Amino acid sequence: MLAATEAAARALLLLRHGPAAPVSSARRGLAAASGGGGGGSGGPAGLFGIPRLQRPEDFVAWSREAVERCNQLVARVLASPCNAGVIQTMDDMSDEMCQVCDAAEACRNVHADAAWRAAAGAACAELGVYLAEVNQHEGLYRKLRDTMRRWRRSKEAIASGCAPEGDVMSAAEVAEFDAETALVGSKLEVDHEKSGVHLEGAAERRELRRLLALGQHYPSAFNAALSDPGQLGSVSIPPKLVPLEWRFLLRGGGGLQLPLDGPNLHGFLSGAPNEEARRMAYVAGNTTPRTNLDMLDQMIRCRSDMAALLGQPSYAHLKAADATLAATPEAAVAFLHQLAEGVRPLADEEAEALRRLKARHMETLGPRHAGPPVTLQPWDFDYYTSQARAALGRAGGAAVQPEAAAPYLQVDSVISGLSDLMARTVGIELRTEPLGAGAEGWAPGLRRLAVADSGGGRLGTLYLDLVAREGKPPGSVLFPIRCGRRLPDGSYQQPILALVTPCGPSPDRAAFTWRELRTFVHEMGHAVHNMASRTRYQHLWGTRCAQDVVEIPSHLWEHFVTDRRSLALIARHRGSRDPMPPGMHAALMAAHGAFPALELQQQVLLALVDLAYHGTPGIRGSSNSGGSRGGGGGLDTSAVWAELSARHSSIGHVPGTFPQARFSHLTIYGASYYSYPYARCLAEAVWRRHLADDPPDGAAGAEIRRQLLEPGGAVEPLDLVSGVLGGRHQLQSLGGGWSPRPDALLASVADAARRGLGGGAGGGGGGGRRRAAAGSSAAAGG
Repeated sequence: MLAATEAAARALLLLRHGPAAPVSSARRGLAAASGGGGGGSGGPAGLFGIPRLQRPEDFVAWSREAVERCNQLVARVLASPCNAGVIQTMDDMSDEMCQVCDAAEACRNVHADAAWRAAAGAACAELGVYLAEVNQHEGLYRKLRDTMRRWRRSKEAIASGCAPEGDVMSAAEVAEFDAETALVGSKLEVDHEKSGVHLEGAAERRELRRLLALGQHYPSAFNAALSDPGQLGSVSIPPKLVPLEWRFLLRGGGGLQLPLDGPNLHGFLSGAPNEEARRMAYVAGNTTPRTNLDMLDQMIRCRSDMAALLGQPSYAHLKAADATLAATPEAAVAFLHQLAEGVRPLADEEAEALRRLKARHMETLGPRHAGPPVTLQPWDFDYYTSQARAALGRAGGAAVQPEAAAPYLQVDSVISGLSDLMARTVGIELRTEPLGAGAEGWAPGLRRLAVADSGGGRLGTLYLDLVAREGKPPGSVLFPIRCGRRLPDGSYQQPILALVTPCGPSPDRAAFTWRELRTFVHEMGHAVHNMASRTRYQHLWGTRCAQDVVEIPSHLWEHFVTDRRSLALIARHRGSRDPMPPGMHAALMAAHGAFPALELQQQVLLALVDLAYHGTPGIRGSSNSGGSRGGGGGLDTSAVWAELSARHSSIGHVPGTFPQARFSHLTIYGASYYSYPYARCLAEAVWRRHLADDPPDGAAGAEIRRQLLEPGGAVEPLDLVSGVLGGRHQLQSLGGGWSPRPDALLASVADAARRGLGGGAGGGGGGGRRRAAAGSSAAAGG
């Protein structure tokens, strides 16, 4: 998952999806001083390879210097004529802030030292106040608006051959607005208006500023509750119901006090053979943290009010209007309904297979009393999918056991193999470098990789934080530390990234598990996307593209693990260097890729819930969606979840529970969670067009790099997707926008579902794809 930093959320104008990089002549001195990532400054490396970050207090000093430099750039914009230089200088401002904000945001999330985290947090807070002021700077907005109007008027006059009237640009000035400059200018104008600077009434501007500030509070508070034992609570399981492997935790004659955090809850649900024990744990887990219910209501109301002030019918419409492929939430909903209908028969078959497995299990417990037929309940899902996967593992014999696969999944060997694959496919290599002494690292076990063109120059630096430790952020995240963009001398700013995953190897376990490998390669797809990007402006760099296309490369990269030909390069024996045997790969895929239809169905359900909560009309099965939350009314989020589950889930819903309190993506991906199934469909189409016949195909990889990776956000989403797919035949016009055709993904899921017991190659939930627990507590978590 990409880091949706609090800094990025604060600054609608200056920060989009990640960090920034230097470009203006005024910034060249800063670029040299900041260095970073093995840039060869000659001095101590500093945190993230940034020489100036030697001590925690350097963050606050850096943030104050950045504010001063930005004030100078603001003055430059206000004094400038209305030409392309305004766009360049505003991008410089964005870069100035992002260099500090993104480094601080990463530090406060990942650093093992509390002093560093506190200093980085203070820098984020200080810059947040400043950015709120800049985003509503009327002088900046007027200068930008007038510049774009002057350019459009001049361009039209030149194109028509008419004599220019009024204040127009010369032909030379118009020529300075290349396609990327014009796109950045338009996006900056829209982003400014999202902060309400264009609103006529001072009261409206103040109210929107209040809502924007309030909106920054909800994600951190909501997600903090998901790791707070006090808010999550625990449930007491009677001793006789406790599974054998958990009984060592019993004390005296009391029962098991089961903590309701995600890992413990999922572990218990996966391993408890007693149905009553599972029911108790499931219901308790899905009725906490109760504070998040109120938080969710407040967040949805805040977003709805914000959209209304900005003239949009809902927050979903506000998000979709931000240069997305969908363009409207109605397009996303129409696509999700197609996907839901297409996957339902397959999901029903998988659910029935689990129900039969439960029935056979219950028969082993003794004669059943007369009563209704055995039914599959949401609290059964984790246990019986775990049992089914174990059965598939036993069928695979020793080939699927972790100790048998471990020699092929050694971390250093995987990195080397992935580098080989990337070099053959997209012409990018990974080269291990020593970590500098002093402050460069933030925790034990870090790796530093130089990312380079095959046989060519360095592209940037990638840090890998793969070792488990207390306090490490949950989930797998790619933090941008510094982004790339073209420098005035024609060279390119080298990006710095940090890939952080909590489920990676511990110091005494040097191999990935199969699921960890999928996750790692998924995140590497994001990293390669950023490293390959070559945009002029940081505002459009890499993953700063439309939300509903940004996940295409990462999901495309997952195919390199599921395809045995590409995996033969990634997974090689640490000693013999032989590739993983095909039988072992097939067994791992069968065991870990089981129940792909239920997984996809759950992902579709979550996307529909997200859009319904944020005001999208026309969602089947949801009588509560589409309305305003103004006045004293409110959306019943539990009723919406129950109604949509009844229509779109083969597993169902437990009355009285509220899984939405654990659905953390609502905070970060609000009204855009549909981008995951969008990306899965589009990645499947890209794979079939370019790589299915020969995954390491260099010619196909070069086309993917040119059409999909290098443009970043500098190409409009529809043109980007059409380009890499060779036209619009894999797209459909729906609901006033565009969506993928679901056929290829549904065919892939059907193939996987028909292999073995509801699973096989192509399923599973690796990487940034959600582990769809189809009704389990973890399904609603992050």
